[in-house]
Amino acid sequence: MFEHEFLGTEADQIRQQILQKYTELFASLNQLNDICHEYLRTAKYYHGEGVDVSAVTYFMRGLMTFQSLIILLQCGCIEDVRAVCRTLLQACFRLAAIAIDPKVVNRIVASALDLDRHRLRHFKSGVLKMPPGASDVDLDAKIAELDAKIKTLDGSMVTDKELATIGGRLGDYNTAYLILSDAAHTSPTDLQSFLKHDENRTLLGFMYGPHDKDLVTYGMYASSLQMDNLVNLDKVIKSGLPASFSDFQRSSVRVRSDMPSIFNPQG
Repeated sequence: MFEHEFLGTEADQIRQQILQKYTELFASLNQLNDICHEYLRTAKYYHGEGVDVSAVTYFMRGLMTFQSLIILLQCGCIEDVRAVCRTLLQACFRLAAIAIDPKVVNRIVASALDLDRHRLRHFKSGVLKMPPGASDVDLDAKIAELDAKIKTLDGSMVTDKELATIGGRLGDYNTAYLILSDAAHTSPTDLQSFLKHDENRTLLGFMYGPHDKDLVTYGMYASSLQMDNLVNLDKVIKSGLPASFSDFQRSSVRVRSDMPSIFNPQG
């Protein structure tokens, strides 16, 4: 265990070692980030309220998360990479579904409004306390307003699993999504990844600090999700993918024997 864990001098040294060891991977991730920004700078789409803006917005949210993942990977924060990667996967579910069925945007918005409505109902019932200065809010009027908005959207909700199914990503939902959700929800299964026990299950300590186990696994998975996001966004707004993306799709990242991952368990 490092003296100051992720914030000390040793951790900074590990970060430099990671950057050197995974130079090719991070060059690839940064190149994809550049391509995504290139696409956004030249993309032409309808800026009024509707499917185009919704798709671009989800793409932007995914891109922000993709950049955060690169930073976390560079620092060896693999446990948090797993948790944050779920956000990127959720953006991928939404974009994939929108690319197949643009009308699903209404169901996504209705689901979000329904959550707002549940919160207001909790405030009204007293389950939640009203924030300071908000006691004079007419909750019935706010709830009625949301009722009306949801009704204009046909009142149909949608879950992440349904979005994954519509977008042809059910395989990701049944595998990666569940694993990443363990990290996001700090499940007991996820906690086992940094606990060290003896043969009698007595706790010996915590494997805590920057490391690169599965770094290349999550880095390449994040790259594949972001690539799919770009393809699906273009299916919606039909602006045309840049030539640089075609070149990028033909490139690959080498996984060496010293890189511990699902591709190389003994690394």
